[in-house]
Amino acid sequence: AMRFWMDRGIAGFRIDVVNAIKKAPGLPDKDPHKRGLQFPAELVTKQEGVHTFIQEMHREVFSHYPDCFTVGEGCLTGIEDVARFTNPENRELMMMFHFDIAMLGCGPLGKFDFRKGYRFTIRDFKRVVNRWQLSMQEKNGWTGNYLSNHDQPRQVSRFGSEKTPELRRASARALALLNLTLRGTPFLYQGEECGMTNCRLSKEEWKDFEAINDYAVLQSMMRLPAPLAEKIIVKMTRDNARTPVQWSGGRNAGFTDGTPWMRVNPNYREINIEEDVLRMDSVVNFYKKAIALHHAHPALTLGTYAPVDEKNKRVLAYLRRGETETLLVAINLSDKQAKVSFPRLNARECLLYTHSSDMLDGYSAMSKASVLRPLGIEWNGERPRVYLTDEEHAFARTLLAQAGLQPEQRLITLDPTHRQPTRRWPLAHYAGLVSLLAERDASLRFLPLWGPGEEAEIQELSRLCPAGSLLLP
Repeated sequence: AMRFWMDRGIAGFRIDVVNAIKKAPGLPDKDPHKRGLQFPAELVTKQEGVHTFIQEMHREVFSHYPDCFTVGEGCLTGIEDVARFTNPENRELMMMFHFDIAMLGCGPLGKFDFRKGYRFTIRDFKRVVNRWQLSMQEKNGWTGNYLSNHDQPRQVSRFGSEKTPELRRASARALALLNLTLRGTPFLYQGEECGMTNCRLSKEEWKDFEAINDYAVLQSMMRLPAPLAEKIIVKMTRDNARTPVQWSGGRNAGFTDGTPWMRVNPNYREINIEEDVLRMDSVVNFYKKAIALHHAHPALTLGTYAPVDEKNKRVLAYLRRGETETLLVAINLSDKQAKVSFPRLNARECLLYTHSSDMLDGYSAMSKASVLRPLGIEWNGERPRVYLTDEEHAFARTLLAQAGLQPEQRLITLDPTHRQPTRRWPLAHYAGLVSLLAERDASLRFLPLWGPGEEAEIQELSRLCPAGSLLLP
């Protein structure tokens, strides 16, 4: 059957609960005399012979298709398990997922085990990341890295901040940078590229059978009152990741003209692909830049991993060392500013900001001690940082609509020297807006409105804008 599908042209296999495909001989019961639900881990996982099965798959199928991709998902898999499954010398799988990050703040019984209150610190997060990165490096194993998937809550809601729209977008960019710069293969899940969040569905709306069943278990076995059991399920249910992808602010978030199988998240008018790509702090556009960075630098794919500034309570920082380059990644995972210091490093340039709209390849020098913006990084530099307020963003959307709906109109007027100073935008905001529009349509030209005594401001605007984009006397 596996060869049949490979011959049909599929890229490979994701093998679910791969460490449970071999069961204890005779399929014995866990403990038939004990009341209540039981999980027979020792009877269904890590059975002798499971690696023989995977090696047979490799010998009979995978090895005959040089481009065949394989990834395993396991149940209760630890570092030694993943290393054994993925070490190339064993000829089994290319990579495996682990759940230690997904289970942060959960009790030993899994994601609905609420007894730790789902509380964890950034240091806890860092310890898990560093332990797996260094162990896989030492043992020649390989992981598939993810922060959200079809079985987990949305990563921004789980590991980021939703206190403000700005922090939500910053969370999405920071987590994207993390996933795309770690050792291992990054896996992206639909909706994370625009920062989708948990939906918080009511009990009557649940589709996830795991949620429905565990809601009953929390009450019967854990003796929780129904409202508290519901609150726990709403926080961790797989339904959070399964609502329709939010493409636009239109009907059903642009996902379908029909009736979707689940309710669209009510925040789809603010969080959607169409809206996000027009923002100066776009999550979608940041993903594109981070993916391009990942492909452009071999150190991010084949390089070694080394943590730095490990005692920092807010920042996860590490080096990716390749044969010809070393990249420093520093990510502020808190919702407050954080100081970082790398006294022994001689950082030359910044390749990507989470808080800038541009890829600053070779542009600005980094200092050895800097302040990181919440949930991201921003080094000192010369290029203006562009952040739009809601009012400015609405105006940007209007201009883009003009450019898109009226193809014959290629001239847009700007009023950077408004008579009322309180209504003036910073020149950098205008420059960022011009850059965005010009990038989308190279035929656009911009006419700044100005009067006597405002020449200096117009010249400064011209300096900040792309060459040739402004119509000036």
